[in-house]
Amino acid sequence: MAASQEALEKHGIKLSAISYDSVKVIKGFAQKHRIAYPLLSDHGSKTIRAFGILNERDFKPASRAYGVPFPIVFLVDQTGIIRGKFAKRRYQNRPPIPELLAALEEHGKSKPPSPPAE
Repeated sequence: MAASQEALEKHGIKLSAISYDSVKVIKGFAQKHRIAYPLLSDHGSKTIRAFGILNERDFKPASRAYGVPFPIVFLVDQTGIIRGKFAKRRYQNRPPIPELLAALEEHGKSKPPSPPAE
């Protein structure tokens, strides 16, 4: 998603991600991969479970990777309402930017920000 960040921001869209990893792991990952958007730690997967995206199909409780969420993109509006949900089978695959923008436009949320008043 980092490669898509600039295209999304041109439309007033902010990007963030959630992981079951600890803050320390996420910080190192963000530095290594030069990720500039917020990475949120959900150590213990409480929020991941609340959203119903815990991947128990591929990772069982005894697995080291247990707690991993399904790779899903949520489009959340400025009031906190989820306006779209895009799920992919593998974390390496993300929905194309035009697909995200079309979904936002459908809800009237994808207009580029107006220039500041002079």
